[in-house]
Amino acid sequence: MEDIRLPDLLKLRNREEEAFITYRRALNEAIDEFKSSGSPFTEKQARELYSDKIAPRLAALDKSVKVAKRDLVKKGVRSIAAVVGVISFGLYSGFIPTEFAELIKAVGFTKIGIDLVEKIVPIGEALSTAKKDDLYFLWQAKKLAN
Repeated sequence: MEDIRLPDLLKLRNREEEAFITYRRALNEAIDEFKSSGSPFTEKQARELYSDKIAPRLAALDKSVKVAKRDLVKKGVRSIAAVVGVISFGLYSGFIPTEFAELIKAVGFTKIGIDLVEKIVPIGEALSTAKKDDLYFLWQAKKLAN
């Protein structure tokens, strides 16, 4: 958090108020769990808490969103390549008369647009799942720091 400008962090807190409250509650519960051992909560325990419990969950949130975005790019490129390939082959081989070339291109690019919209849904689902996580606020803050 020390790498984030305070005004940016406050903006994030205001924008993600519910996520902040959820994060603070989860963090307090984790600290209480460590404190239940009877010893004071030390900096060493805080580092252990972060590395054992928090960091792996942040990494999992990162991974799920990155995988969804990567899949979107891969599938989008494949879709574009397929449509362009089919149109080019049809025009080159003579299967598509040149008079229909513009119409076929328009239909092809409409198909690409529809495919991309359909492929954006998994990113929305990954973000929706991330928003439900107790550490979503911290994940957003970490992204803000980078």
